[in-house]
Parts: sequence; structure tokens; C-alpha cells
Amino acid sequence: YGLDTSKKELSIASKKLDCVKNADISSNKIDLPKDFDVVVLSDVLEHLKEPASCLKAFKSYLKPNGKVIISVPNVACYNMRFSLLLGQFNYKKYGILDDTHLRFFTFKTAKKMVESAGYRIMKVDTTPYLIRPLFHIYKSLFFRNSGDNEVNANVLNSKLFSTYKDYIFPLENFITKLWAGLLAYQAIIIAKKK
Repeated sequence: YGLDTSKKELSIASKKLDCVKNADISSNKIDLPKDFDVVVLSDVLEHLKEPASCLKAFKSYLKPNGKVIISVPNVACYNMRFSLLLGQFNYKKYGILDDTHLRFFTFKTAKKMVESAGYRIMKVDTTPYLIRPLFHIYKSLFFRNSGDNEVNANVLNSKLFSTYKDYIFPLENFITKLWAGLLAYQAIIIAKKK
């Protein structure tokens, strides 16, 4: 099952998923089966006015041992801290300060939200942000005249990205885990229904 309010996104998802629904998850009133093993809220909660109530509502759709996997941007990432130090908090079209974000999380506040919604955290993971900013430069230099989806496909299929994925990412990921609150782009939380 995939839920979204974007017809374009639902059209894309319908090619991969068994069922897609045009649904606003912030309403907490969605017609879904009540027996999911896993609910994934990837880069969703920061767009909602009441993310904790959404998490609570999704508990009713999970099996007794069901899990939720969430990812939220880490507003305490080093680049954000540096920007604030310079007195800047500028919204953009993407990233941690995406202009559609309504909520901001640190690792601590994300975990607190998940626990307050009635889940037991099983694992917390990260998305590193040491080398990733360089890919924006790479995209703008070498794929400037392509559409967004084409740019992403070209970057992901490039030899440079393959080298990064195989040799640099494991080291970057290891370093990020040492100081996640500062170096991680996202907090990824896997939690079980209490």
C-alpha cells in the first residue's frame, strides 16, 4: 500500500505497489486494513502539523508485533549549526530546510516523539552527510540541462557514485555513527508497537 496526496506520485507508485490511495495521513482517518507488519513513514512526519498524532493513528493499522520505520531530517546537522551561527535559517526547495517542512527534529526529539506515540524503539540509524553535499555540486556541474529524475538516475549510474558507494560510503557511514547528532543528515528509527 502507498498513500499520498499527489496524483503524480501515486501514478509512479502504482507501477510498483499493489495498491495506492489518495489519502491525507494528517486526517488520521484512512480506510486501510488493520494487519500491516510494517508502516514506513519516510520523510513524511516533518511535513505534518501533528506528527505524533499521526504516529499514534498508524498503530491501529499494525499487527500486534508490527513495526514502524520513520526517517526525519536532523536539524542539528553540522551545516544547520553553522548556518545558525551565521544568523541564517533560509528555506530551500529540498533538504533539511525544505520549504514544505512544518516540524524540525533532532535525534533526541524524534526518539521522544516515537516513544510518546506508544512505540518501543528497537534501533536508531543514520544517513551520513559528510560527502553528500558534494553530489549537489557534481549534479550542477555535469547534469545541469537534465530534468530532476534524469539527473538523479545519471548520478546514481555514474562511475563516481559507484566508487563512492563501494569505497567511501562505508567509511562515511562509520564516522557518522560516532557523532550522529552532528554528522547525520537524517535520523532513521525502527520501533515496535507497545
